[in-house]
Amino acid sequence: MNKLLINRCCLCAFLCLAFTAYGDGATPVAQDDAGQSAYGSGWVNGSNGGTGFGAWGFQTLTGTGNSSAGFYVATASDHPDLQGAAKDGKAFGLYANGVNFEVSSAFRAFSAPVAPGESVVVTWQTGVFLRKFDTDSDAMGSVGITLRSGTAGGAVDDYNKGARFEFGIYEGMPNYQIYDGQDDHDTGVAFSPGGVRVKITLTSADTYDLEVTTLADHKVTTLKGRKLGGDAGGTLDSFCIFDRNWETNDAYFDDFEVLPGTAPANSSPSAGTSSPAAPSSPSPTASPSVSPSSTEGLPPDSNSGPSSPNPGATPSAGN
Repeated sequence: MNKLLINRCCLCAFLCLAFTAYGDGATPVAQDDAGQSAYGSGWVNGSNGGTGFGAWGFQTLTGTGNSSAGFYVATASDHPDLQGAAKDGKAFGLYANGVNFEVSSAFRAFSAPVAPGESVVVTWQTGVFLRKFDTDSDAMGSVGITLRSGTAGGAVDDYNKGARFEFGIYEGMPNYQIYDGQDDHDTGVAFSPGGVRVKITLTSADTYDLEVTTLADHKVTTLKGRKLGGDAGGTLDSFCIFDRNWETNDAYFDDFEVLPGTAPANSSPSAGTSSPAAPSSPSPTASPSVSPSSTEGLPPDSNSGPSSPNPGATPSAGN
């Protein structure tokens, strides 16, 4: 009997450690996913599931002819390409494709600004960039997320308005990129169609640590002590997920969380895998002492966000 009790205790301890390693093991400050009852009739403008967030706000851009952009709840049964990003078989889907430059931007505020020590977590995936039509716009396609000061969301180009951080995959670039207050943008993490889990931990008002887990193999890459872009001291009030002319493949996002500052560090991958060394980067291993400038590295046509390869103004429909 004692031996059986010991075995059960050992099993419980193992499961707790495994959950802590990948699921952070902390009660979220905010959480939402596409399986919430609020999305039973679809993911629509103004819908609001989960806790700790404001309502969703949508903006799209399409042109004449064969041109479409929008939002939906994707199910793994209907979308074979939806793999790791689906929680309980569902995810938030965005599409933007056609003969013009199409865009889908989904905006959402945090109920309270993200505080130092807290972490923003999101799981997402998309396929490789493939043009749907030979006559499609030649403007760069991209999929990603921005963390922003303020809650602007009246136009598709507000996706990076007030942005302090941007993470995404961009047409022609083999690795995931970061756009923040530093000049080195390449994460060293190769694009994975299986998706990624991205965790941004605010270490001060102007610095953060980034953790990227590739879902196909659960390998973890960590970049510490990076500087946020935008206005120094600006609070993280909202986020935007975007699909900017990614064409044939849709983008899937799910399992949005804000974790408390007391959450244990997610330093170990799932059992049977190893955590690779962080990619070579000029970013310091300790939090820099200089706060980012409000104009550091910004292109002339930006929306006062970090230096992103996406233009601040969307090309006119038909380009």
